[in-house]
Amino acid sequence: MDEAVIASAGDCLCGIAIQWGYLDCQPLRSHPLNRPLLNRPLREGDVVIVPVISPPELPRGVDARHVFRARNTPPVSIRIVREEDARPHDRNEVTALHVSNYVPALASTVATGYDSTFHDRFGYDAPTNGDPDTFKIEIVDPRAQGRITARLEALRPLYEADPSHPTGLRVRGHEPFPGDERAIPDVEFHAATGSVTTFLSRYMRLVVDEVDKQAAPGARQLLLVTDMADGRGTGQPGDNDSVEILDQRVRATYTIPHCPGTPKCFVSTEKWIGGAERRRVRVCFHLFAADDTPELRRAIRRKTLRWMRRILAQADVAPRIVAPEFRVYTAPVTRMLTISNRTGRPARGSGTVRLRLTLPGEAPVTTAPISITNGMTPLEAGQRIADHMPAGFHATAFAAPPLRRQDRLLAPCDVMIGADSGARPTVQVLPAPHSSLRLRMRVVNVDMNNIDGSADQTYLQGSADVRYILRSVPGITDDVVHFIFVGKFSDSTLGFAFLPHYAPGVPADRRPDLPFRSAVLLPRFNRENSPLYLEDDMDPYILAHEIGHVLTDAYHVDRPSDHFRTQLMFPESPPLFHQSLQNPKRMGDHMLLVPTWIETGSVTAVQSHSVVSLLRTRGAERMEDW
Repeated sequence: MDEAVIASAGDCLCGIAIQWGYLDCQPLRSHPLNRPLLNRPLREGDVVIVPVISPPELPRGVDARHVFRARNTPPVSIRIVREEDARPHDRNEVTALHVSNYVPALASTVATGYDSTFHDRFGYDAPTNGDPDTFKIEIVDPRAQGRITARLEALRPLYEADPSHPTGLRVRGHEPFPGDERAIPDVEFHAATGSVTTFLSRYMRLVVDEVDKQAAPGARQLLLVTDMADGRGTGQPGDNDSVEILDQRVRATYTIPHCPGTPKCFVSTEKWIGGAERRRVRVCFHLFAADDTPELRRAIRRKTLRWMRRILAQADVAPRIVAPEFRVYTAPVTRMLTISNRTGRPARGSGTVRLRLTLPGEAPVTTAPISITNGMTPLEAGQRIADHMPAGFHATAFAAPPLRRQDRLLAPCDVMIGADSGARPTVQVLPAPHSSLRLRMRVVNVDMNNIDGSADQTYLQGSADVRYILRSVPGITDDVVHFIFVGKFSDSTLGFAFLPHYAPGVPADRRPDLPFRSAVLLPRFNRENSPLYLEDDMDPYILAHEIGHVLTDAYHVDRPSDHFRTQLMFPESPPLFHQSLQNPKRMGDHMLLVPTWIETGSVTAVQSHSVVSLLRTRGAERMEDW
């Protein structure tokens, strides 16, 4: 009598045959009704005909013990697992895989330290196992003999349009990438300790760039899972830019060598990269009209969707460029008056202030004397000036991010002055003779190709130039990280980000207002006038480094930290980058010394933190579900 069996996802003829008591699939292959299934993998819902075994009679003597060995038990299987410790059977199947945060040849800080060598042999190794992103492949096969291998490969996501999804795309399936660049075709196995039916691979890792893929311990332990971005996408399902690292799956396949069929049966298992931990961070870009070109836009997209995507994947996070991706503005039409810049000191003495305001082609207008009294804070003085603008002009006073001075928090003031006509005024502070007033004021005149990038590092207050540019860009919100592109800084600054100061213990009134806590200022040229945003892979980490400040709410990795020069939050501005293992592209999920604000005293606190943990918790306001 025959039995009809409905196949499930992942089934094969050999597996079904073994479940019904056979050694392999030959009896099933010989059945004429199974002929349509012989030359392709089984699909869910396929009907497989299984001839039912009639157990033979085996005459044996009574009053004696007889041993029978099931040669098909346990059934053939494959899993992706983590070893919990050195005990031979203490392995758990993983629910998802994660991108490695380490220099490929090095192990974890756990046990013997970060300088330990990544284990390139079979068996258990405590430092390597201490990296939570390592994994092994486990095969169970009671009839395996000789050399055992399996295939490990990344699967490309296939998309279809879905207007209801934030990205406009939905994953409809997966397929292998062409070739073997993103595969390890012959992962080797060794018998697990104390077992003749279970086999384990070496430790494996996922890496996201080609340089790491070629590093020690070599191609047999490192699987490349990376992007295809070229910066030329338009949000379509087939665009190279659309291929997310965290939408990929990893598949391990074991072809059963003793299967009698052609092609042979196989077992496989698939895992998402990132799994339930995946998140997206919202970003957008601001350009001034004189700089806006298709080439610059493509370069920015490429740096974001290739290099920021690769680095943030270490934290199971990916950037999503929100619409409109590029927000373009004319040159600023306001002027900024800064009060007590870099000191935040209140007024000393009393007196009056007058401003001369001039519009193109018109006669100057001078304000009436504006009274400033002793002890006025910069913000109070700025508000007094804003309240006394003559007809045809308007002004708004803002407190700058606070400075710490002698255990006091002091804030300069910025006064943005504009004309009702939309023309850009010229502003001049007139001298006040015979006055006892001492209050430093100056008009900020910014050269976009010579921006003062200096800052008060006690609280990252920012130069007046930086504050003026940020205040000139409308629409900065807390739910998005805004990248604003300008010409060039006067020093070696490659990016300027303010910390939002969301750290535990920081009072709300010590946090900077918008736009500072959600914006990053980026020059298009470095100090040597070399363009930083071309459609190439030079200087790939600037965007990721600066968004790292905003999302982690932390400064740079402290020098005593392990291999701090390889960390994304490396504290120095490096020269043009060629790709190498030692680039600052690692986002540690182990504990590193990172300066953050906790406001328990008058100085920044340097504590041990996981940069990944900081990014995912303190950056949550700017993130969304996958």
